[in-house]
Amino acid sequence: MRELDVFAEYLGRLRQEKLELSHRALVVAGPDWAGSARSYALEAQFCARVLGALKELDRDSAAFIVQYLQRREG
Repeated sequence: MRELDVFAEYLGRLRQEKLELSHRALVVAGPDWAGSARSYALEAQFCARVLGALKELDRDSAAFIVQYLQRREG
């Protein structure tokens, strides 16, 4: 298995873990449930964004550079 595939699998599992933690925070509903659930959900969203970028890098490195690494004007 290639390194990118291994890292993509890790990110997928990490995202799932964060979603489960967010759900658990909502189910338990302790005093900080809203903040905890939101934090876990944002972490899951970040994992999904990185995973999408990683897939784009694997698919087309030139497009990845244009989309994610070139300085944006404006």
